[in-house]
Amino acid sequence: MYNNVLRLVKSRSEPIFLYSWSTLISCLIAGQGFPSIYSTLIAVSSVAFLTASVYLYNDIIDREMDTLNPDKKNRPIATGKVSVGFAQMFVFVAAIIGSALMLLNGIQAFAWVFTYYTLFFIYSYPGIRLKRIFIVKELIISMAFPLLSLAGAAAVMGGFYTPCLYAGVLIGAFLFSALPALNEAFDVKEDLLYEIKSLAVVLDWKKRVQMLAFGVLLLIVVTPVTYSWFGFNAAFPVVIVAASLVVLRFIVPIYGEFDRESAYQARRIFKMYFFFVQIMMVVGNMALPTLNLF
Repeated sequence: MYNNVLRLVKSRSEPIFLYSWSTLISCLIAGQGFPSIYSTLIAVSSVAFLTASVYLYNDIIDREMDTLNPDKKNRPIATGKVSVGFAQMFVFVAAIIGSALMLLNGIQAFAWVFTYYTLFFIYSYPGIRLKRIFIVKELIISMAFPLLSLAGAAAVMGGFYTPCLYAGVLIGAFLFSALPALNEAFDVKEDLLYEIKSLAVVLDWKKRVQMLAFGVLLLIVVTPVTYSWFGFNAAFPVVIVAASLVVLRFIVPIYGEFDRESAYQARRIFKMYFFFVQIMMVVGNMALPTLNLF
């Protein structure tokens, strides 16, 4: 049993970490760098369980589809190393634990993660299958960040906190632009076969890279104009603009034809950029007079 749980969690470690990390960032923003440790741990643990539940549910539904993908064919559900029955039990238990944990942080925090969980559940649910609808797939994944930002704010502060929503929307907007090139590009063949109309299926490679560049440019343009409206200090836009100009140069080498290895390398670079931007959001919201440069 332990080995099966470990296989399942390991197979989805990336999204579990990604969404838990984003929740942690929101808690840190809400607490201006020093949130309640108890509330933060509860919120991050809750999101980890809920993300594991909903992504492994997706793997149950997509197990035949995953066997066609070189990156997904070795997942334990697709290979049969973990039975569908055991995976279903894990999905149910993880959902219950995750929901119960967030209830400890209050009904408002629970409402936001429940919305997150519900959206991702019907994203995969065969009777609805939102991931098959054009643009909706990308919108739902991007919406996770503002929803989890609001959940983190509610967990720490007991209510709404505008800087957290601002951070979540910025990250969600960037991710929406980046998904076709850095995520969906690796799934085009099976998406076509199973009639999933993702942006990567509709757009050619150059347009996907252009979307990625647009996401970076969006941060360059938006952060200097809006940071002060939401209580961030001037260090935030200065560093974000500088980092964004650096990562833009990594778009040029991949602009030609799609190459799987080059795309993987770009994905690693932009993943570091993604984490860096979020860290700067925390620093930018901290009440440090020395960072008010202007």
